Amino acid sequence: RYPRVRVRRNVVRRYPVLDWYWLADRWPDPDLYLAIRGGTTEVPHNHLDLMSFHCVVRDESMITSLGPSEYIDTTFSPRRWELHEMVSASKNTILVNGVGITRPARVASRVMRIGGYPAVRLDATDAMGSIKDGLATRFCGRLFVWLNGNGVLLVDRVVMRHFGRVESRFHTLGTVAAGLDTVRVRGERQRLAMRFAADVPCTVRLAADAMTSPGPDPRMIRWCTDGLHHQVTLATLLVPGGQGGL
Repeated sequence: RYPRVRVRRNVVRRYPVLDWYWLADRWPDPDLYLAIRGGTTEVPHNHLDLMSFHCVVRDESMITSLGPSEYIDTTFSPRRWELHEMVSASKNTILVNGVGITRPARVASRVMRIGGYPAVRLDATDAMGSIKDGLATRFCGRLFVWLNGNGVLLVDRVVMRHFGRVESRFHTLGTVAAGLDTVRVRGERQRLAMRFAADVPCTVRLAADAMTSPGPDPRMIRWCTDGLHHQVTLATLLVPGGQGGL
């Protein structure tokens, strides 16, 4: 006979050596689960995926950080970083002027509370690399606010050295229906609604990921600035099952 497991509510856990996080509305058997990639690129089998995350609704991954489905000669060769699955373009992260983090890179992280809700803050300013006259960003950060299992508010803030373009990018294996500022993701069993907002004009764009190996075709969801700006704040609300009027 197995011992009875105590159910914990609204769990926020950090793995201190890896500096990775996971959040769940209950544990075990969560209805909403988020895994967040902090830490450093300098680990075995690394990808350029700092700030990326996975979002799982019950038994199905709805927002997925993409990776390779097989090992081929280029996977561990000097040309590794030309593969789509290895770089930031295939991750659920921030792109500034078309590119993500550089390598080697590390993000600073901490747990905090916003309006009574637990939150995870990532500072990737240094991780975004340099341009000809200094760091590419004066600030690049991401805030995950855990709304006690009802959803997750993701806030991305970027202040650039020069006027530029910012994008929050997401990937899913589900079916996507997009409006002006809303996306609905339908999986085989679960649903997820996404609502977007920003302090500058932005547009939702959909695209297909150019995967190296043929197989399932992920969909790319892009929340993009329409023009060039010096500073940008992008917000994304993720609600399981399309609740809350989304």
